[in-house]
Amino acid sequence: MKKILLIAISFIVGFVAGINHENILPGWKKYVDVSLNNTAQKSIKYARLESEGGIIYVVENLKSGTSKNIRMFVRGESSYSLLVEFSDGVKLKGGAGYIEPGYSIKEVIADDKIQTEMRSF
Repeated sequence: MKKILLIAISFIVGFVAGINHENILPGWKKYVDVSLNNTAQKSIKYARLESEGGIIYVVENLKSGTSKNIRMFVRGESSYSLLVEFSDGVKLKGGAGYIEPGYSIKEVIADDKIQTEMRSF
């Protein structure tokens, strides 16, 4: 009886670990989390992220002092470009030069520059 109970408990633990493997081993994630933080004194008309694979993510109407999170799906080593246009027509370019699944990136958007802060898994 103890052997059957031990096998059942092992199965349950393995099943739960399998379901939650992305939380346990973040390197297995197939995405990059990007946070766009508008610290500028003006609103952002749009922010456009384009992955190396050509997938485009667009955020519109990001007010001053607010942020928006984007989950970009990537298949391995990659990069992305970021184009921001403010409500007054001024444009800034930025983006991470190197990313891979599991990275968490914070794009701090100021009036005159974009600063990329990266955290790898």
